[in-house]
Amino acid sequence: TRDDVGTAMVPTLAAFQDAVAAALAEPSFLLDLGSVSTDWSYSRTRIPFRLDVGVFDWLTISLLTEGQSLETSLGNLYDDTDGFAPLEGTSAGTALERRVDDFTTGVESFGQATTAGPPPLSEQALTGEDFQRLATEPVYGVLAAPLIPYEGQWGLGDVEVSAALRLLDGVSGRPADSGFRYRLGAEAKVRLATGSVAHPDTLQQLGTGTGQGDVEVRVFGSASLGRRWELWGHARLGFQQSAELVRRVTTPDVVLSPVASKALVSWKPGNTFELYAAPRYRMNDALALTLPYALFTRGADSYTLAATQTDPPTEAPDVTVLNEETEATLHRIGVGAIFSTLPAFRRGESSLPLELRAIYQTAIGGKGGQAPKLSTFRVTFRLFLSFWGDGA
Repeated sequence: TRDDVGTAMVPTLAAFQDAVAAALAEPSFLLDLGSVSTDWSYSRTRIPFRLDVGVFDWLTISLLTEGQSLETSLGNLYDDTDGFAPLEGTSAGTALERRVDDFTTGVESFGQATTAGPPPLSEQALTGEDFQRLATEPVYGVLAAPLIPYEGQWGLGDVEVSAALRLLDGVSGRPADSGFRYRLGAEAKVRLATGSVAHPDTLQQLGTGTGQGDVEVRVFGSASLGRRWELWGHARLGFQQSAELVRRVTTPDVVLSPVASKALVSWKPGNTFELYAAPRYRMNDALALTLPYALFTRGADSYTLAATQTDPPTEAPDVTVLNEETEATLHRIGVGAIFSTLPAFRRGESSLPLELRAIYQTAIGGKGGQAPKLSTFRVTFRLFLSFWGDGA
């Protein structure tokens, strides 16, 4: 959601902005192609100080200079059919008409004829089709794929290989009403970069992977008091590995990045930490309610130009801008239900050991530039099979 569509979103619009500014004789003019969700306005007070030198009784130096400047700026503005002109009825459009009228009146006051007519103004604001052209047509310098719904992206993600072991067990062999019980384990996981990376020219593509691998270590456990109350949780550390990939090098607020900003970069994502705690109330052996809480933090990323780049940009971009807004903290809470036949299976009362859980979680707070405000609903089905032993 943006209040204005201009050079902050599309840096390559700077050339068109300069053309309009020259036509208005306003160096501080900012191009505005419309707002996404809100209207905005501004006021400007001008107090000009001007010195005119009379050369003849019918012409002054300042008026001649104004005419030359006006002719040049209007030529630059309207020679490009793919450019932008001020919108009719706006302050910029009115100011441009006034400037042409003032010049015409000034010349005619000296008895001189002029062929200057009213400047052509835009009759409508930027449309969805026009915005599509900003992304795809070469004149605007973005050269991205069309901004259309990107659907049907099914493919292999990042494959994970993990191993877990039990460190402490204060549950097995103890009845459910025996007071305090506990269990503690540890897990190591390697995430392989097998997924596909989002293409830098498809701005709305997410990809099925990040292009780099991770190593995670996790400590998990549970504690219960009597038959009803339980607490499950884990603490996870993620060590993210580096990778080389092509990125459009711009600040996070740029929506349509110039194609000229593409570069091969070396990316080292920030490490991650997650703390998860889920108290449970067991209504009976099969059904439990849970209220999970999760804290997630991510360190800042690090970007450098790749040393293996064979065709570096003519003007190497400052890739450190990609580090901005990558550090984040997120708090999430949720509610869910868990159905399990495991207790009944251990007692020999069920032949199928399975677990079904449905949990809804939403973000309640956070900080950092790109901490996603996610709401998720996850349904998990687990079927336990024993390949050796009695499976108890």
